[in-house]
Order: sequence, then C-alpha cells, then structure tokens
Amino acid sequence: MLIILSKHSDKHALIMKTENTKQTQEESTDTQRKAIRHAITRMLSRREHSQFEILQKLKQKGYEARLSQSVLQQFINNKIQSDERYVESFVKSAYQRGKGPAFIKQSLEQQDIVSLNLESFLYSEEFNWFELAENVRIKRFGPEVPQNWDEQQKQKRFLQYRGFLSEHIQEIF
Repeated sequence: MLIILSKHSDKHALIMKTENTKQTQEESTDTQRKAIRHAITRMLSRREHSQFEILQKLKQKGYEARLSQSVLQQFINNKIQSDERYVESFVKSAYQRGKGPAFIKQSLEQQDIVSLNLESFLYSEEFNWFELAENVRIKRFGPEVPQNWDEQQKQKRFLQYRGFLSEHIQEIF
C-alpha cells in the first residue's frame, strides 16, 4: 500500500493509492511455499522427521506456521511424511543405542506423537528388552553381577536412567 500526502489550499488531504498489492502478496506466498517445500524435502531426504519436528524447524527459520502446515499436509497426503514411519525409525535407532522403552515413550510424547500402535510395536518380537538391558549393563559395568548392595543400586539407577522398566532390571539381578 502506498500513501501519498498532497496539499490542497490550507488542508492536507490524504490520498491512498493501492497498487497491485494482491498480486505481489500472491507472488510472495508462492515463493515462501516453494522455499518451505524445498526445506521439507531437504529434511526428509536425510532421515525421517515427525510433523512436530518439521514444523518446529520451519518456525525457527521464520516461516509462517499456517503456510508451513499447509505445505506439510501435502507431504502427508502424498505419504512422503509419516509419523508412523518416524516412530518405527526412532524406536529402532533408540534400541540400537541401548535405550529402553520408557525412554522411547517419553521422547515421543515430548514430540507430541501419540501412536496407537506404539505399545504393540515396542513389545513385538523384534525387540528383546531383557536382553538389551543385560547387554547395556555388561557394556558399562562388566559381566559380573555385583554382590554389593550399593553397587547393585548404582547399576539399577543407570539402567533406569537409560529407560528400562523395573521388570527388565529385576531380571538381571
């Protein structure tokens, strides 16, 4: 919008002239849409991302939330972005890093991911949490199970911190 002030006799008249702002706004929106589309494509080409992660990153880059959501919805509709795939990828990655199911659930909840299939996926035959807890303990403390109560508590706290449930920890000791 362009504002022009002009003098007529003793009065100042305000004359407003609107140029073709609608067209420039549409061009700006199209440019932003392309930039958002490109940013999402770059993110997803590296690894799976949750909707929450993508929107947070776009917000940090200064993109408008409503426009970002609109572009992201196209990726979701075309099955390019999927929170379900992200959950599977995240769980497998956390398992390989020696993290337990409680850690995984909490991390996903922090990202606003509520998956109905999470419980069944976490406790599928693909993941043996008892064996993983034992392997994590051995890697950190060695193969001998301590007889000393203080040392046992130290190891139990470590496993709890890694996200293992009490049933997984009790099985070891």
